[in-house]
Amino acid sequence: MVNNITKWEILGLYLENYNSKYYLRELANLLKKPHQSLTPYLNALVKENILIREKRKAITEFSLNRKNPQLQDYLVIAEKERAIEKLKEPLLRILYEKIHPYFTKNIFVIFGSATKNLKEAADIDLLLIGPASIKKEVEDFEEIYDKKIHVITTKSIKEIDNGLLQEIIKKHVILNNTEYILNYFNEKQ
Repeated sequence: MVNNITKWEILGLYLENYNSKYYLRELANLLKKPHQSLTPYLNALVKENILIREKRKAITEFSLNRKNPQLQDYLVIAEKERAIEKLKEPLLRILYEKIHPYFTKNIFVIFGSATKNLKEAADIDLLLIGPASIKKEVEDFEEIYDKKIHVITTKSIKEIDNGLLQEIIKKHVILNNTEYILNYFNEKQ
């Protein structure tokens, strides 16, 4: 089966740092695809004014076009694609199902090492923005699955310490209210 590349996979590489610049070969290595296969997708994103292509001697570099107001919509889709992929992991899916009833009035973001490899992570860092108390759900999950959840609760994303916020921006999976969180991340980068 051929594993196709998507625009969202490419844009997903920029989610940790909107100011990142990648060379064509770097993108190919990160996505584990031949650079020839990536080129049409990169050209399409440049044509759509989502990426900026800069040539430096024989090297081509790509970065986000942060002046394009439509970029945020593309990043929201890339972020949702990443969340959908991560939710294929059984433990994360179970946690998601346990906290899903609280999505209406709260925002949940998983961050830290659990975003890269949940099985090897010592614990799950979970940011909860809103009034909910999920203590019982967390205790039940920890008891059944033997995985500690460290919940950081705040009423507003603006109350988060800048050091913690930068850590969250670098490694995160947004479970709901993606657009709101990305707008805030964009302000802080």
